[in-house]
Amino acid sequence: MSGPTSEREAHLAELADAEDVAPAEPADEHQPVNYLAAWRERRAGQRPTSTPEQPRGTYPAWDAKRAGDPGAADDEGRGIDFLRAWDERRAYGGRHAPEAPAVGFPSDLTSSQLERRWGEAVLTGEAETVASTPEGARNGALNSAGLRCYRVALARAVLAKDVTERLVAAGMRAGLAEGECRKTLRSARDGALRRGPATDLPNGDDDVAPTPLTDLTDRLAAARLPEADRPAGSSRLRERLLSRGALASLPKPQPLIADTIDRRTVTVVAGHFGSLKSFVLQDWAACVATGRPWISRPVEQGRVLYVAAEGAHGLHARWAAWEYGWRRTIPDDALSVLPEPVNLLDEGAVAELCALAAGHSLVVLDTLARCIVGADENSARDMGMAVDALYRLRTATGDGTVVLAHHTGKDRSTIRGSSALEAGVDTVYTTDGDPRLMKMSRTKRKDGPREDTLQLKLSPVLDSGVVVSALAADMKPNAQALMSVFMSAFGATGASKADLRNVADLPPASFHRSLNELVSAGALVNEGSDSRPFYRKGEGL
Repeated sequence: MSGPTSEREAHLAELADAEDVAPAEPADEHQPVNYLAAWRERRAGQRPTSTPEQPRGTYPAWDAKRAGDPGAADDEGRGIDFLRAWDERRAYGGRHAPEAPAVGFPSDLTSSQLERRWGEAVLTGEAETVASTPEGARNGALNSAGLRCYRVALARAVLAKDVTERLVAAGMRAGLAEGECRKTLRSARDGALRRGPATDLPNGDDDVAPTPLTDLTDRLAAARLPEADRPAGSSRLRERLLSRGALASLPKPQPLIADTIDRRTVTVVAGHFGSLKSFVLQDWAACVATGRPWISRPVEQGRVLYVAAEGAHGLHARWAAWEYGWRRTIPDDALSVLPEPVNLLDEGAVAELCALAAGHSLVVLDTLARCIVGADENSARDMGMAVDALYRLRTATGDGTVVLAHHTGKDRSTIRGSSALEAGVDTVYTTDGDPRLMKMSRTKRKDGPREDTLQLKLSPVLDSGVVVSALAADMKPNAQALMSVFMSAFGATGASKADLRNVADLPPASFHRSLNELVSAGALVNEGSDSRPFYRKGEGL
C-alpha cells in the first residue's frame, strides 16, 4: 500500500530502530494512529491497543494534555509539551497522516553552525568530566552526561551516535566496562526522550561564518552551560573536586608503544627535513594498525587515522615497502588516510576531525605547518589555540594518542616557533641526522622516565625503505630488546648490572648472553669493575 500508510510505517520503523523494538502494525490507511500509545505499548512488550474506536490509547495524562489541561504531566511528573507532535494530524489527500515526529533521535544535523559548535563543545566537556570522575561516582556522572548530551542530540546540535561513542569511550577511560557504559546510556536516552530536546541552545546569527577557536575559558564555559535539573546551589567545579583518596582512583597512563608514547597523550615529533621524522610516524602508524612491535617495543593494536596534510603521494610506496619488509599486511579497516590538511584554528574543521577520530587509537597530523595555515608559529596565542585543538582531538578519540609532526629551528636543537607548543604537550621527541644514521631523542615526558635515545636508520626496501635500529643488522632480537630497554630507562644516566637486570624482561641466561653481545659490539661500555659493573652507551651505537 502506498501514500500515508507507507509514511506511517516509515515513522514507526524509525522510532522502533531508535529504541531497539519492533515497529507497531499500522492501522487502516483511513484511520489516524495514536503513535505515542503504540510506541509506549510496544516498548512495554504489549501489542498496540489503539483502534478506530479508541484512537487515543490508555494514557490519561496524555489525554488530559490533548484536552487542554496545562498542568498535565507524564507518569514521572515531567511536562510533556514536547510530545504534542505525536498526536497532531494534518489533512493529507482527504485522509489523515501524522506530522513528522518531533521526538526520536534525528539522523542529520539541521541546526545552525553556531548551535553545532555549541553541541560539540557540550559533548567534549561532558566526556572530559566522565573520564576524570573517580570510582563511586562514575555511573552517576555518565548518566548525567548522557541525559544532557542526548537532549542536545534531540535539538539536532550533535548526533546521537556520536554521543554514544564518545561517552562509552569516556566511561571506559574512567574504568567502567563497555557493557555497563551502554546500559547506563540506554537509561539516559530514555530520560532524554521523556524530557525532550535541550532548550538552552545559544542565540546568534545562523549565517555566521566559521571563526577560529575561542580561548579555552570561553570554550569550557560553552561546554558547561547549567543543566536545568541540577540541584540549586550546586556547581560543576565543586562536583569535579577530588579528595586525596580519589586521586588514587584516576586512570594510570597506559602505553600505546611501550617506553615510547602513552595513551591519552599528545606528542610532538620535531626534526629538520630529511631526518626521517615522517618515516618514524608512518612506522608508528603501521605498527599500531597491525600490532607489530616497534624497534622491539610492544605495541597495542588499534585503528589509526593519518592526516597527510602535505598530500598522500608517496605514502603507498612507503607502506608497501613496510608490508614487504616486515611480511605484514596493513588491514584496510585499521588505517585511514585523510589526504588534506585540517586547520587547527578553524572550529568547524576541528569538530569534523573530532567526529572522524572517535574510536581511533592513534591520530597523526603530518605536519603542523600545513595544519595552521594563516597562523603565526611564533605567537603564543596561536600555538596555544592549536594545542587546545589537539587536546580536543585527543578527547574525541576516547583512549587514543595524538601525534604531531613539526620542524626544528635553524640550529636543529629546538622546536621551531613559540615555546607554547612544547610546553603545552605531554611528550616531545626530536630527530637529527639523515637516512644513513638518525638520532631520535625524547626531551619531554609528562609521566614516566624522560630519557630515551635511539639510533635509527633507513633500510632500503623496494622503492622506499623501512626504519630499523642501527644495531639491527648485527644483533640478535634479544640483544636489540635489551639495548632498547637500556636506552629508554638509562640512556642518559647509565645503569648497574642489577638495575638493568631488574627492568629487562628476559630469562637470566638470555639476559647475560645479550649483555655480553652488547658489550662485545661496543654498544655498551663497562665503566665500573668486573665485580661491580656499571654500563653506559658506547661508541658502537
